[in-house]
Amino acid sequence: MATVKDYFPRYQWGIIFAHTELLEENLDLARRAMNGFRRSCRAIKENPEEAAAFGAQVFRLKTEVFQRAMMRGLETWELDAQLDMEGMENCLGIHEEIGAIPAELDLPAMVQQL
Repeated sequence: MATVKDYFPRYQWGIIFAHTELLEENLDLARRAMNGFRRSCRAIKENPEEAAAFGAQVFRLKTEVFQRAMMRGLETWELDAQLDMEGMENCLGIHEEIGAIPAELDLPAMVQQL
């Protein structure tokens, strides 16, 4: 048994999507939302104890449990909220191998970084 990081140290775990309509009609709103997300990520990294206490309260977990889970990946967080293209390609490769997605997906054609 292994984890993905054992084989792919760069693996995209989370993605934020925006509908094409939003990007075409209200790009400024999407940019402001992403900037808020970036500020939140930086605040969590700068104050992990406070963030863990808040997260534990929201998810009704013991603070120690939430903090342990959060700290496991905090060091590798992407604070500028840009898609990790290499990590995403690794993710897609695994899904292509198991037949979960078609092999002809063109990642660069699908991505617009804000």
